[in-house]
Amino acid sequence: MKTLLTRVLLALPLLLQACDRPECTNTNPVFDQYGIEAHEYKAELAKQLTSHAAGDLRYWIKEYSEDGDAEYLTIHIQGEGLCAQTRMRVTDWTRMEGVREAEAVSYRGAEIAGLTLKVQEGSDGLSFVYQGHSHLID
Repeated sequence: MKTLLTRVLLALPLLLQACDRPECTNTNPVFDQYGIEAHEYKAELAKQLTSHAAGDLRYWIKEYSEDGDAEYLTIHIQGEGLCAQTRMRVTDWTRMEGVREAEAVSYRGAEIAGLTLKVQEGSDGLSFVYQGHSHLID
């Protein structure tokens, strides 16, 4: 029993660290100067998303939110010199029904591998819309 407890205590820091995303260093002042809902922030993020190759960016779930009938996931986005967040609207939850049911609580910090986003421009400015992903790494 004592051996099992010792193993669990030794493994716990490794398990907790495995859920964290890597350290992120941002080199773009726009992401430091504006909040994620600002037009300048969204415009720069849209530019960065199109200038990076899809495989060069990684995404993690931060939180779930609702605004009227719309549902969102706030996500962390990381790449070479890029450390940003965005509120991603999700209209098709088919592949992420568990995330929706849990309101992302048990999925915070989960990586969204192969995420594809669509940048939309509407009367309320730019928005980011979920298109799909390959799998979640929790």
